[in-house]
Amino acid sequence: MNAELAKLLDLQSKDEALKALDERLGEVARDEQALDAQLSDAVRALDTAERSVQDASRRRDELAGKVTDYRRAQAQREQRLDLVQKPKELAAVNAEIDLARGVLIKEEGELARVDGELAGASERRTGAERTLAELRAGQATARGELAERRRTIDDERAAAAAERERSASQLDRPLRTRYDRLRKLRGTNIVVPMRNAACGACHTTIPTSRRAQLRGGLLLEGCEGCGVILYSGEAAG
Repeated sequence: MNAELAKLLDLQSKDEALKALDERLGEVARDEQALDAQLSDAVRALDTAERSVQDASRRRDELAGKVTDYRRAQAQREQRLDLVQKPKELAAVNAEIDLARGVLIKEEGELARVDGELAGASERRTGAERTLAELRAGQATARGELAERRRTIDDERAAAAAERERSASQLDRPLRTRYDRLRKLRGTNIVVPMRNAACGACHTTIPTSRRAQLRGGLLLEGCEGCGVILYSGEAAG
């Protein structure tokens, strides 16, 4: 086998091993993101519930203040009845009291309604707090396992990357540059065998004059169709 071909195939195998480790890291990241998404949903639900409580509490305070003012004013009107002597004035005060009573009843009803809203919002907030706490507790084990998986894969990857660099350092610089450039562009299938007189990657037919040289292990050619580094499967045997 061509000595440079052997080095290339060794380097490619180490790059594939690194790729597999990166895919495993990607799986860990996706699992972590899924947990984060669940947590984010729960946090958003709690934030929404908290805003509902704050809004209802603000409206309740405003209405309670208005109702207090209306009740105080109504009490003052009723006290005026003791001071009024003329029938006409008495009728006017009574009409004012009746009108104000209607307004007061309406505001008291609205206050009761908002009290109900506040109670409901408070219950939802309590439920959201409980859900978030339970979710965090439930995720603790899963996150610990994911962190351990990540540490293990990171250690494996560091060792594999060091092995990869040792293999890459054995290549002639021009060939390594060529390989690394193709790896960056293609990501995989950089060094491929000729199959049935064609490129094993894109199936472009290889000219007859180059086939014999490839079979003899004399050349590491670039495919005219896709640019990969070609070799003869027979030469690798």
